[in-house]
Amino acid sequence: MIETTSPLATRPDARLPAEVAPALELLRTHPRWVVASHMNPDGDTLGSAIALKQLLRSLGHEVRHFCPDPPPRNLRFLAGTEEVETTLPEGDDWAIATCDAAEIGRFGDRWTARVAAARILVVVDHHISNKAFGTHNIILPHDAATGEVVFKLFEHFGVQIDELSANALYLAIATDTGSFRYDGTSPTTHRMAAHLIECGVKPGWINQQIYEQLTRSTVVLQSLALSKLRFDVGGKVAFTAVSQALLAEAGATDEECEGIVERLRAIQGVDTAIFMRELADGRWKVSLRSKGEVDVNALAGHFGGGGHVRAAGCTVAGPPDEAFGAFVARIRETLRS
Repeated sequence: MIETTSPLATRPDARLPAEVAPALELLRTHPRWVVASHMNPDGDTLGSAIALKQLLRSLGHEVRHFCPDPPPRNLRFLAGTEEVETTLPEGDDWAIATCDAAEIGRFGDRWTARVAAARILVVVDHHISNKAFGTHNIILPHDAATGEVVFKLFEHFGVQIDELSANALYLAIATDTGSFRYDGTSPTTHRMAAHLIECGVKPGWINQQIYEQLTRSTVVLQSLALSKLRFDVGGKVAFTAVSQALLAEAGATDEECEGIVERLRAIQGVDTAIFMRELADGRWKVSLRSKGEVDVNALAGHFGGGGHVRAAGCTVAGPPDEAFGAFVARIRETLRS
């Protein structure tokens, strides 16, 4: 562990708001915790939970890490993912701290009721759409990632960030800011990243593990998905979908759909990207991205989802073409207003 003094300790933007004091006291005193990552885990939910697990252990607590789904292949390089459990422990003496879950339903049909029934449920998040579903909540919507929120928890408790936690926090922040490309990235984000590098993070190695380990099936799937690319609203909206049949054709898994929606948004002239993936039960998971003209959090909210202004999602029923038409109609209405 490399000992450093955090550059954020005296900064006003690193302080936690007074209203989260009861949640902080619980984190400090309650002896048994489950840190919970949401289903279909991404870098932010896994990285922030692993770091929070380390923080709570440093405070002397017993901690387990739960996620409804196992970590995806491209994130298993991260130390700490090997401790992820896909079942919740029995007993009501376990407090639960959710990481990066904007809504209680993010724990799936099997586990949502169990999470919701926790006697102590601390929500740690940064989504503007979060309705504060916990018994206690630490929700900082101006932070670029839940990893930033957990970084501030280390600051609050005066706990040194060890190298394992530093890697986890860097992964959380880097992935949720699109490698520091998204508008939510702030000076504080970069200061946090710099401090994590001082703690031992090797950014080149982490980015290579995340972005430069594509399987052949992933490349085939992306090729098939992009071959079905459609545009609307004068080229401002890009859309494609991946069915279960297309996944089978590519020999790919659900997690290999990661990154397709960002490729759509990267197209010149496109403001809003819509990517739909068929779930095993026949519903469609919708990922929405925007360059700024359309508030996709509001768009997703209209269809029962949520997220951020430029990155959001929801789940819909029905054929993808029909759903796409409904999204386009809503976007046209938004742009006219």
